[in-house]
Amino acid sequence: MVHDGDVGGDRYAAFISYARAADGQFAEALHSGVENFATRSRRGRAVRVFRDDATMSANADLTGAIQAALATAEWFVLVASPESAASHWVQQELHWWLTHRSADRLVVVLTAGELVWSGSAGFGAHGTTAWPDPPRFPLAREPRWIDARWSRGEERISRRDPRLVANVADVAAQVRGVPKDSLIGEHVRLRRRARRGVQAAVAVLVVLLFASATATWVAVDRTAEARRQLAVAQARQLASRAEALAPTDLQSALLLAERAYALDPDGETRRALFAVLTGQPALVGFFEAGAQVTTVAGTADGVVVAGTEAGTVQVWRAGATSPHTAWTAGGPVTDVAVSADGTVVAAVSGVDVGYERSGTWTAWPDPAVEASVVAVSDDGSTIAVAGLDPGTGEAVLQLLRPGTGELSRGVLPGLSTPARLALDEAAGEVVVSDEMIGRWDRVGVEDTGLHATGVLGLGAHGITTALAPDGSGITMTSGAGAVPVVSTRVSDDYPTPDLFGDNLGVDPTALALGPGMRTLAVADSGRIHVSEVGGADDLGSSTTTLAGISDVPAGGLVLTSARTLLAAGGSTVSQWDLDRAGPLAQRRTAELPIACEACPGPLPILSPDGRWAVVWSPEISDGLVVDLAGDAEMPLPVEPAETGFAPVFVDDTTVVLSGPSEGSIEFRSVIDPSVPQRVARIPGAGPVLAAATDGTGAAVTVLDAGGVAYVVDVATGQVSGTGAALLGAPQEWTAMAVSADGGWVAGWYLDGTGSTIVVASTEGGEPLHLPGHGLRFAGDTLLMFQDLDSTLAWPLGGGADDVAVVPGPDAAVDLMGGGDLMVAPMSSGDVALWDTGGVSLGSLPGLPPTARARGVWSSPDGAVVAVATPDDTFEGGGWVDVWETSTVAWVRTACKLAGRELTREEMDTALGNSSDQDLRCGR
Repeated sequence: MVHDGDVGGDRYAAFISYARAADGQFAEALHSGVENFATRSRRGRAVRVFRDDATMSANADLTGAIQAALATAEWFVLVASPESAASHWVQQELHWWLTHRSADRLVVVLTAGELVWSGSAGFGAHGTTAWPDPPRFPLAREPRWIDARWSRGEERISRRDPRLVANVADVAAQVRGVPKDSLIGEHVRLRRRARRGVQAAVAVLVVLLFASATATWVAVDRTAEARRQLAVAQARQLASRAEALAPTDLQSALLLAERAYALDPDGETRRALFAVLTGQPALVGFFEAGAQVTTVAGTADGVVVAGTEAGTVQVWRAGATSPHTAWTAGGPVTDVAVSADGTVVAAVSGVDVGYERSGTWTAWPDPAVEASVVAVSDDGSTIAVAGLDPGTGEAVLQLLRPGTGELSRGVLPGLSTPARLALDEAAGEVVVSDEMIGRWDRVGVEDTGLHATGVLGLGAHGITTALAPDGSGITMTSGAGAVPVVSTRVSDDYPTPDLFGDNLGVDPTALALGPGMRTLAVADSGRIHVSEVGGADDLGSSTTTLAGISDVPAGGLVLTSARTLLAAGGSTVSQWDLDRAGPLAQRRTAELPIACEACPGPLPILSPDGRWAVVWSPEISDGLVVDLAGDAEMPLPVEPAETGFAPVFVDDTTVVLSGPSEGSIEFRSVIDPSVPQRVARIPGAGPVLAAATDGTGAAVTVLDAGGVAYVVDVATGQVSGTGAALLGAPQEWTAMAVSADGGWVAGWYLDGTGSTIVVASTEGGEPLHLPGHGLRFAGDTLLMFQDLDSTLAWPLGGGADDVAVVPGPDAAVDLMGGGDLMVAPMSSGDVALWDTGGVSLGSLPGLPPTARARGVWSSPDGAVVAVATPDDTFEGGGWVDVWETSTVAWVRTACKLAGRELTREEMDTALGNSSDQDLRCGR
């Protein structure tokens, strides 16, 4: 424990870890309070507490300072919230403490979200949102935690707020090892004594201070406003720079967009962040190798291997954010390879050759070859290297069985210098090619004899070649629009190719051919063009261009599967997946129901835990249950639109559907939707046209065709209701809706004078009549169409004069929303996003070129959007995309994709001057 006399030196009583953007004000107040609680002002603080903003100097080594503070702190105080759980820096600090210190010295102060303890699962129970990934941050027993969620509702936290004082006393008692009652008693006694002395002085100073305070207030107000205006201007500048930089330097653009939003989180910086994040949907992420990358290799499931100019071989296992250095050679690495299962990594650097197996690096048993290329079999049982014999100058091939140490050797008489190498395991052969005329040799794995040879030629001498990873084909180009691809499995000099890929007429710096010769990747000037290999007439029909990277060297491009690739550029490796919807989306194929070309829907509705999607089409009686975490698909019988409503989740596995008779609802399990569940009958109710839960899943509010609202208890099926039409006189309602919490109902009808929307509270009161047509409840707002390019937004509980006109996208065919986000499928098939301030955020990218989004659903808080895209051929099939649309998720994703921190030079260049801002991503 740190005592009153221990405030000097470099030791700390506590280390406070928090998410600055969300809890900076509270953390500052907690810091000051714990240091000074129950102390005489002239004696200074009782203990020292570390909080990065207050303790570190501007030029400090941030990582070193934080680790040093952690190492000397007696207690770790975690200010827990969903934002801190997602913060990279908070996770690093917590991981260090749990690894090097004791969880018994952990105090948790909860400011937002939930902490649910469940014994052996720790905080891994359903409902926990304020603790980072529980498997990575396990606890043996529940820590002491303090509820400070009141702080999130305060614009300004007063140091005298009794709630803050209580929280400070809780933490100070733990940190100082003093009973809380005693500590509070001493605090009160000292404050009373100080107050009596102050009162006498105040009477003398009040007149003088009044004039001084007035002048100070004006100065402070002007200073604060000046700082705010500077932050706004810098944020705009960074956002503009990020969008301009994205086509050529996507990694830096991601970091600048994140900083822009952190400085001023408004609609414009939010739009820039979204634009940069989604501009290249295929991007999986950047990996920092620490030196110029010369060559790359990888597996289809995400293992990344990079060789560098500095001689290092860096390996990232799937999901890793930092590399493992497998080897450091004496010179630049010329080639790397990895087995399909990721267990064996091999590399060459001149006469230095070796491989890693089971975490151990082993030197090549016969270094008598100046190797230039290397390949590894899928199971890692065979490693091949090719290069020149320094004694004879001949091109030679060596094969090694790592399990037995068996080494064999063969001569490659027709090759000048081996430039590409692949193992064709189906044929039991090794394929080696040169760089000059596109010659290839096939050598037997068992006998190391020459089995076949060929020359591509085509007059494209001295440019670049590529072999398919399985050795099935070879390609070579001089920059012509059509890139020839031929099989290597036959002996054929100067064959006439019948397969081609498309390079869009560029001068390539690197080529890559996919397994089975199905795809071709061509790199040029910071771009990669990926096309399907086919006939000459098919060129251009399926080419995708990836951008935002540095120029790719000749050995820095590889297709790890037909649709995934790695590219080197500078000191980074970029990873791409052409089948993903985007870095913010999860995609699942499904047999989506659709009735006709002009029919609405289908609507994808997500369970609270995000595991299940119920896809409902108003024109089809059967919906579909899709397991987003697996492969299961099950039909869900749903009443058709004229007597039914869209399914509503009451918990993670149960939905409410239209019942089997008029005025009834049915509770159905999505785990086994074929089994009938409980039916709740509502006496006196007409057809039920809308429903919503109460937010807790304990009750369901339903609205019948007469505008009468009923509340059904989920557990018992008991019904309560007003018995009166909340929306006034019965109408021929075109559509009806219930708010997410069941507190508001609305209906839309047409009459001879036009379109009217009626909205009312289930608590009673006069209904309100509003203009517009079409309606959706979005969090605490009612959204209504006005015309083709604008929307009306009415805050629940407001008056008729509170209706706001929000500019929206032209040609929207439906409207959804949540929080301050509005989402609309368009007649074009795109899905547009914009906020209630009228700022367009752009469109959700990544849909197949011929597909059109039909149904869109948004969670009430706007954090998740689901999009259903059926196959427009009406032959079945389609996609359900689940998008993260909260800015917390966007910031987290931008930091993860970038794979590094923003540099001071990048920041200063973007602003045009020097900046002392914190550059840590996500803080």
